[in-house]
Amino acid sequence: TVYDVDLDLTRTHVVVGERAVGALTLTNRSRRAILPSRVVLPVGSGRGVFEVPRLAPDAVHEELFAIPTTARGVLAVGPVSVLRGDPLGLFERTHDRNDAVDLYVHPRTTSLDGLSLGHLRDLEGLPVRQLARDDVSFHALREYQPGDDLRHVHWRSTARVGEVMVRQYEETRRSHFVVGLSTHPGDYRTPEEFELAISVAGSVGLRALRDSRTLEARVQRGPLRATNARRLLDELSSLEHSRPREGGIAGLAGAVALHAPDAAVAVLVCGSSVDGAELRRACARLPYDVRVLAV
Repeated sequence: TVYDVDLDLTRTHVVVGERAVGALTLTNRSRRAILPSRVVLPVGSGRGVFEVPRLAPDAVHEELFAIPTTARGVLAVGPVSVLRGDPLGLFERTHDRNDAVDLYVHPRTTSLDGLSLGHLRDLEGLPVRQLARDDVSFHALREYQPGDDLRHVHWRSTARVGEVMVRQYEETRRSHFVVGLSTHPGDYRTPEEFELAISVAGSVGLRALRDSRTLEARVQRGPLRATNARRLLDELSSLEHSRPREGGIAGLAGAVALHAPDAAVAVLVCGSSVDGAELRRACARLPYDVRVLAV
């Protein structure tokens, strides 16, 4: 009296507002017919109920379903339960079949204009105030010091001055892009603001990944996995408010400065409850040579 159950979701990653379409296939592998039953498919906190007719041996019954998505999150689809009972409804027996499948509902994002054309190479990194002996961003000429590479000797200036002159460069870094998203409940006036902030962080992060920048995303509880676009959106799908004692945007900026000291650009995202003084205090916690944008 047990079906072979196959749960197939066409897409396990959708955007808020899209429908996730799937199929539930029930097969009778036994030598006897199986009487009609009800099949329950849990979806998050809700569930769908399907009426399955009598199945002869080796017969197959398929149910198609669509899951509407109205909010960001991670929904557990399944496990499938088969309900059977007596005609009077006095007794009921449940068989749980198959494992649950996670459905990721991604936040809405906007395609932003790129900051560079084509592939971002190391020589397109942002120059910083630190000077280096060997790089691609020329700064000035100085006198030769023991240990300098002779390939950087500027021979025309050496002949004119009478001393060996070498080129000095500004150190350039490959653009290390950091997105700090505050999850503190006190930073937001409404739940819609929090969802908008998540969409902003996702849009900025996706643009950085498309520009081949080194992306690091962080919230109060720690870093988010952001090695590629899907992993970043999966992490944002399951994001919730942090505990009040974990601090607001200023504490998050301090964590960014501590764990990403080589950042070139930092984007801090928070709600409208944060005033200008708090934002300035957050930006002051980041290194001086980091370009900071607060949203």
